[in-house]
Amino acid sequence: MSSRLVCISDYEQHAKSVLQKSIYDYYKSGANDQETLADNIAAFSRWKLYPRMLRNIAEIDLSTSVLGQKVSMPICVGATAMQCMAHVDGELATVRERGLRDEVRTKKGGLRKPIRKNCPENISTQ
Repeated sequence: MSSRLVCISDYEQHAKSVLQKSIYDYYKSGANDQETLADNIAAFSRWKLYPRMLRNIAEIDLSTSVLGQKVSMPICVGATAMQCMAHVDGELATVRERGLRDEVRTKKGGLRKPIRKNCPENISTQ
């Protein structure tokens, strides 16, 4: 495996090599018969990205608004349970990393550490 993680299978192979089997299995699986997991994989496999060649990329603006909030690019981080199994700071690590940027995040219950109490003041937890 290359040292660069490029596609989903690269990330899955890397995770499998560094996580305990039970933790990897938790993240890799879905609920019940795993139908939603299979549907998501099938849906994303239908998306195609076509590169635009020979275009001026000097001034690209990816900003938009999501639910009335201005964001620098349309990338949102969704709620994921039990992040503490993969990183000591769990959800806090995600909020710290993503919170320094202006993406929209979703709220979720079941956090291992209260985000408002543990995040720097310049990070929005909304």
